[in-house]
Amino acid sequence: MSHGGQSPFNRTQTKVKKDGSKINDQTGSAFCAIANKAVTKTWKAKLSLTNTVFQAEMLALKAAIEWANIANEEVNIWRDNESSLQALKSFYVKTKIIQEAQITFLENARIRLGWVKAHIGIKSNEIADTSTKEATTDGIPSSLPFPKSFLKKQLLQLLLSRWQAEWDNGETGRSAYSIIPKISNKQLH
Repeated sequence: MSHGGQSPFNRTQTKVKKDGSKINDQTGSAFCAIANKAVTKTWKAKLSLTNTVFQAEMLALKAAIEWANIANEEVNIWRDNESSLQALKSFYVKTKIIQEAQITFLENARIRLGWVKAHIGIKSNEIADTSTKEATTDGIPSSLPFPKSFLKKQLLQLLLSRWQAEWDNGETGRSAYSIIPKISNKQLH
């Protein structure tokens, strides 16, 4: 997204790069702001191992938008994935973090969003990537609701565990039990 043939990274506005990452079951979220080739703000958060990279991305975007909203200047927020922008543009949002980011974003016309290819040697991109990796171990602890995918997985595991206990301790179906002692929600042939 360049304007007038000029790279978007050469203008004088503040540029913010945000990122989310999951490394060794640790989830981190971060953004950094750069103005006049100097880092002016960094922010890092450590999330629960149950949180997704998408949630980390959205938290970083929300934090960057909130910071940009109080900065008294034009701010370009760059991200390297499309899913967070699509979520921000959606009318059918049920997630509180996305709703809050939308409201704050709409309050300030001086905040712009842009896309940048990941890992291309841009200073703010590299700093945000490094900050996100650091955030997985030493970021400010942040709490987000469990994602639905995690809750579904936990519920399925609980149900399968209970079913297996009933199958192990049941009195009926013992002839089938001798052939199929381990239950599964997968179809047998």
